[in-house]
Amino acid sequence: MLPDSISYRGRTYPYSSVIHLGRFARKTSLNFIPIGDYLRITIYIEGIEKPITVQNSFGMLFTTSRLKRIYKSLVEKTFHLRIKNYLKQLDNKGFFDYGGAKFFSAGYVLIDNQKINLLTAKVWLEPFEFVFKEPTGFFTRKRRVSTDIDQDVFLALLKKLYRIESGN
Repeated sequence: MLPDSISYRGRTYPYSSVIHLGRFARKTSLNFIPIGDYLRITIYIEGIEKPITVQNSFGMLFTTSRLKRIYKSLVEKTFHLRIKNYLKQLDNKGFFDYGGAKFFSAGYVLIDNQKINLLTAKVWLEPFEFVFKEPTGFFTRKRRVSTDIDQDVFLALLKKLYRIESGN
């Protein structure tokens, strides 16, 4: 990582070209004995079809901590640029697309052709998923939206638009 860009396999990409940032993590174990963490960072660059993916396949502690620092730095340097994409959708369409769902500024989400009011729904966060369901009915189906892409931006938008915080 450079002060104003990312260098990867001999090419340099300015931070302003990062349109999405993904992260996936899980604990790795062998016969129920923890042996490390798996971490994958995905960087989506404007104009590049295939994203840059960096991972530590073997759960090596040094690599994991280094990748965590890289991810944290990328989040900080690109947040304002990535959130602009979602805010632009809100301004132009009245909603933003995220994880296969449409989140409307009016307080509801459209997922699987079903409209759910987020202001009255029961909502919670699980690792890399935003889960919600309507408060009516015992057999109401839970809806899940993956948060492995732009999770920081999505959580900020939930807080700003619906007053839903990651601790809820």
